[in-house]
Amino acid sequence: MQVGLVVMDEDPADALTIVRAADRAGIHSLWSIDYYNRSSLTRAAAFAAVSETAIVGTSVTPLFARAPLALAAAAADVQGIAGGRFVLGVGSSTRRMNQDWYGTALQHPAPQVRERIELIRRLTAHRSGPFRYEGQFDQVSMAHYDRTALPDSLTILAAGVGEHMVRVAGECADGFVGHTIASAGYLRDTARPLLAEGAARAGRDVAGLRMTTQIVSAASSDPRAARRDAAAQVGFYSTPKGYDALFPDGQFAAERIAARDALARGDVAGVIAAGEAMVEERAVFGTPEDVAGQLRRYADVIDWAILYPPHFGVEPERIHANELSLIEVASGWTSLRAQPKRVRIVTFDVIDPGQQGVEILGHAEVTTGQPVRVAAGQREDQASRLLRVGAAAGGELVAYPAVDTAFWRLLAGSAPQRDLTETDGQQAGVHAEH
Repeated sequence: MQVGLVVMDEDPADALTIVRAADRAGIHSLWSIDYYNRSSLTRAAAFAAVSETAIVGTSVTPLFARAPLALAAAAADVQGIAGGRFVLGVGSSTRRMNQDWYGTALQHPAPQVRERIELIRRLTAHRSGPFRYEGQFDQVSMAHYDRTALPDSLTILAAGVGEHMVRVAGECADGFVGHTIASAGYLRDTARPLLAEGAARAGRDVAGLRMTTQIVSAASSDPRAARRDAAAQVGFYSTPKGYDALFPDGQFAAERIAARDALARGDVAGVIAAGEAMVEERAVFGTPEDVAGQLRRYADVIDWAILYPPHFGVEPERIHANELSLIEVASGWTSLRAQPKRVRIVTFDVIDPGQQGVEILGHAEVTTGQPVRVAAGQREDQASRLLRVGAAAGGELVAYPAVDTAFWRLLAGSAPQRDLTETDGQQAGVHAEH
């Protein structure tokens, strides 16, 4: 699993500050959103222009907010600016948004999405000469359509919630984008089988599809504040009835009704209170170490985790601070799995089974995949003493390094304590996950 970040700042200048910092930190991917006050494609072009290595994507661009030709042209431009690093994430949006915001009718969402993706691909692949497309919903006719200097292909991910839309993603897209509050259980037990059905219907291999999801993510040195922000976003996103598929068998029905009623009367605290019941399975939150640990529940379900900073009821300064903390989480995950390098660890955080928050100060240098070298010297009163590390049977310490810090957590399990002497160069029998 790779971990990326949705850049949520409303101010484009603030957003680009985050993009530059994240790209320098080695983050896997950076994503823009589309809303009434943000253009996903314009921002993606800017993200691509100021970054060098991160994948740049939209998560997601409404398929029907722009004419097909305008969308295809903009996406191709971003792909060219990004040098092939661009991923176009698309979604239908809701019927109300299409009608009230974009002035377009959405009567048959799944067939319309299928046809629009096909048209975008054809417009992108075309090189020169006349172009004509006659679909059930879309028609484009041009006597001359020359684009010989532009990219001829795009990676397209399709978002979905209901069964028909998820199947369509399996039929025609290069992958799937799960909803921001989709649980790991929904992604594994509902979305994956539906994607496989769609792929089989189109004669495609589901193994070739990229499985991604947005995840509400709040990281802070104040875990209570992080939980509150995550609960606010989960409560807010639980309100649309169109998202019932994310809550099978009436899960959290009472809480969703409470959140809907609170939102209608402008009661932010009420939305947060309703979200509190759902937040632990629908978000990741806490300290950066907590967030990294909670992400593990998605590791065997998706290929890309897209961290989504809460914004409902959250001040811009806190959104920005959260993004900086999430860069630490996301770049650290990428560093271990894709970019082996040596880092200096300034905090050695050991979680022993049944014991939380035990901190041993020390430092280590690690090359991914190699044993950890533990050295003394952080505090004089610990000189010549032993570091006691609870080692889980068959387990390992997992690192989440960022630019200049890292966190180590012992996996759950039980085993006798063992001593590591504070001698420079002492080999600890653990290794970094990669």
